[in-house]
Amino acid sequence: LQPGEGDALSCLFPKHPYHRRVYLHTPADGYRVWKAHVPPLERRGLILCDPPYESDTEFESVIKAYMAHVKRFQTGTVVIWYPIKSGRDTSEFVERMKQVGVSKLLACEVLLRDPEIEPNRLNGSGLLILNPPYLLKDDLDSYAKWLAGALGDGKKWGARGRCWWVTADVHQKWEGVR
Repeated sequence: LQPGEGDALSCLFPKHPYHRRVYLHTPADGYRVWKAHVPPLERRGLILCDPPYESDTEFESVIKAYMAHVKRFQTGTVVIWYPIKSGRDTSEFVERMKQVGVSKLLACEVLLRDPEIEPNRLNGSGLLILNPPYLLKDDLDSYAKWLAGALGDGKKWGARGRCWWVTADVHQKWEGVR
């Protein structure tokens, strides 16, 4: 987070009864902070990873950070935001995260423009959610489709939103629970 954004967000939490459990770190190297505060005492929690993606190696840095933390915090939920510029880059990133060995990995993307037409432009956004809450996929899928319709330019290219299980076995296991 940028310093001003972090300060504004921090002001919201002292009013919350669980404010002592909310950690905001600004400005710092988020990868070091992630490692320093994982796992929390409760052994459960949510990590939101929102890298700047200013360097060509940012996808690799996210993968390394997650790999360093996965054994220490297997019960935690991790949400990783990523930009969609080139479809190829994001497909490779999602596939590499799958190879890390996460058993529950959900992807959600909103594409506003065709990434192959202007691969250097921000054409959409994605979330990778590791260990997501039960039934989150259905809700996010509806929201992603709504966002694509509301924000996309349907005249030039059909914007689209979707969520899918990157790890196929989870879909089959959780479908039987309903």
